[in-house]
Amino acid sequence: MQIEFKYSHIKLDQFATFSGTSNQRPLAFQTNGGIQTGFNYEAKTIVITVSTEVRVENQIIMTIKVSSFFEISPESWEGLKQDGFVVIPKDFLFHIGGLAVSTTRGILFAKTEGTDLNSYIMPIVYMDQIVHSDMRIPIS
Repeated sequence: MQIEFKYSHIKLDQFATFSGTSNQRPLAFQTNGGIQTGFNYEAKTIVITVSTEVRVENQIIMTIKVSSFFEISPESWEGLKQDGFVVIPKDFLFHIGGLAVSTTRGILFAKTEGTDLNSYIMPIVYMDQIVHSDMRIPIS
């Protein structure tokens, strides 16, 4: 089944850089992050929130959190209903998750453009290593 949807909204929930960090990029840095999924049943919307932070010598130097909202068409939403749930296939979650990660990466690039922090690039995220099953939303 083809799922019709639109990328309806992007929300920058958090962005911060922290002073007291070196202006020169160190050789070793760490990135930590996460991806959360959510939904709004009435709005027929899936939300993917991507967050990451960059650490140098165990000190956070930058953090970002972006929520991407994907509105599913009423026809597709109805077609996804089965056994008391709206079932969002994991392949579709791979697709919108990739869009959400790419959006976050682009916002990070734009927010740090012209600064030394612009050389920190979010690592590639393989959605098939994160999403292991379909999303099951109880019909309300």
